[in-house]
Amino acid sequence: MKLFLCTILFFTSLQVFAFDSKTHGLICQLAYQHLPLSKQQHMDNLLQQMPSQEQQRINHYLKRSINTKVNFVDSCIWADAIKADKKYRKYNNWHFINVLREQKTLDNSSCNKNCITYALSLHQEQFIKNESSQNSWLKLQALMFIAHWLADLHQPLHVSFKSDLGGNKSRVNSSDKHCKNLHAVWDSCLIWTRKQSYQQLLSDFGAPIARSAGDTLNHSNVIRWANESLQITRHPKTQYCQLNHTSLYCAPQAKAINLNEHYYTANWPVIKNRIKIASTRLYAFLDKHF
Repeated sequence: MKLFLCTILFFTSLQVFAFDSKTHGLICQLAYQHLPLSKQQHMDNLLQQMPSQEQQRINHYLKRSINTKVNFVDSCIWADAIKADKKYRKYNNWHFINVLREQKTLDNSSCNKNCITYALSLHQEQFIKNESSQNSWLKLQALMFIAHWLADLHQPLHVSFKSDLGGNKSRVNSSDKHCKNLHAVWDSCLIWTRKQSYQQLLSDFGAPIARSAGDTLNHSNVIRWANESLQITRHPKTQYCQLNHTSLYCAPQAKAINLNEHYYTANWPVIKNRIKIASTRLYAFLDKHF
């Protein structure tokens, strides 16, 4: 137990390259709450297969009593909570995909392994392989990974560039000490600086978007969803890139980005839509498999 807690304390000092825990929870809550009660109960039963050490890991990451009961929404941050554990460290690069700065789209050749598009395909296979099992820790792991990867894929700067760590080195001018780089802005600042409570945001998002075949989890759709994020990453109002009319090269911004009301007004509808679409696509997966 002492070794486990030391590992967790070490992790809390690391920078998190993902949607923050509240945003992951928001996406998972939006998906879960629209499921029929019978499917919610099926998922709740699967959560009982989580080892106590992993429950404690999640609770510690969420800064609450380690004996608190863990539900599906809590479990959606598990992929972040395991980052410092040597056993799981191979997954650390699976939260994102890096592309070339001149790349306008990505395809199947953009990543063969160890990125988020690969991760979604692999864990979908793992889930389906164990789908008939009622008591499977492997099945639950796959579910928690899928829920997390789907959210991360819809955060635009998770489809970006290695040179500045997906915007973590892109400086912003902000009075909020938590919003000092562009990645953090899109992880949480655009959402939580609106001064809305968690419940207000849940109400604001409402019902899922009507589903279509394009919301089914499969490899071709995952590539398409990644390209949606890349288009936002490269869009002028995101201010991640300096583009000109003669070059496709997405040059880093030379100056810090001013995080002002105009930036929030322009980009809040974008991140809101990404959250809602992510929750709809997660809902489609859960509704199909539970």
